[in-house]
Amino acid sequence: MRIIKVNFLLVILIYSLTISDVNSFKILAVNPYQGKSHYSVFQSLLLELAKRGHDVTSISYFPLKQKVKNFTDISLAGSVKNYEDVFPIAFERSYKTVISIGMFLATSGTDNCRELLHNEEVQNLWKSKAKFDVILVEQFQSDCSLGLAYVLGAPVIGLTSHTPMPWHFNRFGMPYNPSYVPFIFLEGGTKPSLFQRIEVFVFNVYFNTLYYFMQRTDQNTLAEYFDDVPPLEDLARDMKFLLLYKNPILFGSSLIPETVKEVNGYHVATPNPLSGVSTPSTYPIC
Repeated sequence: MRIIKVNFLLVILIYSLTISDVNSFKILAVNPYQGKSHYSVFQSLLLELAKRGHDVTSISYFPLKQKVKNFTDISLAGSVKNYEDVFPIAFERSYKTVISIGMFLATSGTDNCRELLHNEEVQNLWKSKAKFDVILVEQFQSDCSLGLAYVLGAPVIGLTSHTPMPWHFNRFGMPYNPSYVPFIFLEGGTKPSLFQRIEVFVFNVYFNTLYYFMQRTDQNTLAEYFDDVPPLEDLARDMKFLLLYKNPILFGSSLIPETVKEVNGYHVATPNPLSGVSTPSTYPIC
């Protein structure tokens, strides 16, 4: 029965993108992380949904500079520093860097939760008892948005702009084995050495332990605003499905359940022709 419901929601989402003459849906997208590279992926999807006639409300740190029909921004900009040019932690190959990434995810996730719930426009959503047909929630370093979605009472679809984080595997029933499943923060790919497998095992425990305490903090933050929000991990497991932004060509094939759909490339716009460059009618044989 769960698979039937998942497929039904997926069909609705696909139809909303492929058929122009349909009844519009009210869609809320919650993107609480201030990374521009993440939102660039999601924004492409949201703008296309609005173009197809759906009523889209986007919570993010990157509001549009010009108003677009059927698209409403709820801006979080200004409350924290945006990451538009560089990642705050340099990508050097060291254990110190990987540990620092974990601490960054923990602190930024809990900060994002507080800023999201503190925002006056976000508060107006639940105070006005706003109704949505579906809520799209970014899956990254905080599940706080799932608590907001629970209060608003609409079906939830997860979105990523990257491969799975360590805490995503169990909640979506994706098997994780360090001997062949790539780890997002370490080397080794699908054919790691024995030592790399040990590294992955240790850091997988590290990141999942950190996330356990991050969830507890977010749960307490939600309790300041709402009564009786279920455990966030339970809400995470209750998501209808996940749109995983992953290309098997780059990251290798993996075993995924029916509730996880691999998508990629939809943020790439149609390229503009290069100015001053002529295209030959025939090409030389080299």
